[in-house]
Amino acid sequence: LMSPSAGNDLLDDFRTYPFFFRQSIDYSEQANAILAITQYFGIKDIAIISSLDFAPLTKLVYTQLIKANINILTLNFLQETENETTVLRLTQESGARFIIVLTPSDNIALLATQLKNFGMIASPY
Repeated sequence: LMSPSAGNDLLDDFRTYPFFFRQSIDYSEQANAILAITQYFGIKDIAIISSLDFAPLTKLVYTQLIKANINILTLNFLQETENETTVLRLTQESGARFIIVLTPSDNIALLATQLKNFGMIASPY
């Protein structure tokens, strides 16, 4: 079995999943990369928007950022039944200038458009 996006660290257990291969890095490495990016750019205040599908990755990212003394101004989970407008408004009201979005790729384009409509992308918001 090969997956282009499965990042769950449980799949790293080769004894349990001897025929599983991934084309992406696991969640631990993704969390390390997110931390490295925030540190490289000197970002101290962030917002996180996540889907429940990415709760394990979100937990790792949150833990890494807190350990590095990065302020998480808001952490909001998108619920399937929830209107994204509420999450975007809470994110905007937090004052965060750097937003980490952890959601399946098919949601990213829609969410990016909504963030732009809220004036939160490519603006001095």
